[in-house]
Amino acid sequence: MEQTKAEQIRSIEEKFSNKENFSDISLLINDVKNVLSDVHTNDLPNLIVTIKNSKFNNFTINLDNYFTNLAFENCTIQTMNLLKPQGKIKFDQCDITSCSIIDGEAQTEAKKRKIQFIGKKITEVYLSGTCNSYFENVEIEKLKFSRDREGRCYAKVSFFEKCNISLEVEKVREGYAINDFHFSNCVFNQMETMPNFNFSNDISFIGCEFLKTKSSYEPIYRQLKKTFSEHRNDNTSNLFGSLELKCNHERLTFKNNGYEFLFSWIYKAINDFGLKPYRPLKIILLSFIPIYLLRLIFSEDACNSFDQTILTVLGPFKYLSSTKLTFNSVIVEVLSNLIFGFLWFFLIIGIRKRFKIEK
Repeated sequence: MEQTKAEQIRSIEEKFSNKENFSDISLLINDVKNVLSDVHTNDLPNLIVTIKNSKFNNFTINLDNYFTNLAFENCTIQTMNLLKPQGKIKFDQCDITSCSIIDGEAQTEAKKRKIQFIGKKITEVYLSGTCNSYFENVEIEKLKFSRDREGRCYAKVSFFEKCNISLEVEKVREGYAINDFHFSNCVFNQMETMPNFNFSNDISFIGCEFLKTKSSYEPIYRQLKKTFSEHRNDNTSNLFGSLELKCNHERLTFKNNGYEFLFSWIYKAINDFGLKPYRPLKIILLSFIPIYLLRLIFSEDACNSFDQTILTVLGPFKYLSSTKLTFNSVIVEVLSNLIFGFLWFFLIIGIRKRFKIEK
């Protein structure tokens, strides 16, 4: 009796799962091709071959055919090359030493994210051409961009979400770039770039954290700020401008820089150089209760103390009210106006930068 497609797939999965030091991946590809080659394209998404708990040495797959509906779970892979990434393939909780995704072709929006990596760790990732890749919750020790013999480097269409990344950009010919790369809620442990490397405008860093803020990183963030400013991508330019200021703060000392160190420290304390634009609002709200209690102690009038506290935290906006704000000391009044004036100023500037519309 002839086996159904589902039974044939289960047979392949049993044959190639739980294997040690598997070296010839072409055997798996040929079996998958034989099973799925006559399946209609609309039925392919429901037919996925899943290989579990195997160890692979050299792993090269040409993905320019439709039959590559493959998934690998809890596998260990030494060296992996994925060529012409158009087919579908998924790596779930796999430990990969070296991964290269090379020479894909342009895809429509619906066909992006064809190669998926979910969880675990990749020591080195090399990207070149149209990659159509998606990484989620992956620790990437080195993210690099492959070069040809002439030093050209070009990569696009990759998505990274909740990943730990160390980005390294080596020297390449000027004019080559990466584009259509999107980083969401990622942590960058390291970010090394060359001055002539070009990040195009369609690169986004949403909710990302950059751990390296040493003074040695100041030129790197300055270059990235300049690059995105030239692309009129003000939000990303402001991000790297804030990181540049943060690196600059690390080399300042009160003894050698005096007022520059003092103002830099104030800027950091208020909103972390623009990286935390809503921190001033938190400070204003948290200061309300202690100010109210102090006024209540001295006035013993709850309603009046509440009104006076509102006027105090409003800073310069209190002058829009007809109610007069009273202080027992001129020095306290000046300090109050100065502190809350700074807080409201940085809050407004931070919100303006965060919601600035790109042109």
